[in-house]
Amino acid sequence: MITFQILIIAGAAVGTAITYPLGGLIILYLNWEWVFYGTGVITLAWSMAWWLYAFDAPSKHPRITDDEKEYLQEQIGDLVNKKVR
Repeated sequence: MITFQILIIAGAAVGTAITYPLGGLIILYLNWEWVFYGTGVITLAWSMAWWLYAFDAPSKHPRITDDEKEYLQEQIGDLVNKKVR
């Protein structure tokens, strides 16, 4: 759990570190509006990919096999049981 939190925080920092210099270059060569268009397009693409590929549970995922669903459900059940103890 802590690892995912670290990745989220680090991802936000890396995103900022990449966006600011690229935004400056875009403003230099194009115009300031293109910074907003570019980040908007990237956000839209990310949102669509998330909508297509992320699901609430393995049982709701349409493109994995029954064996994979069963394995993932067992792993989730084991994690829940360990946390309850």
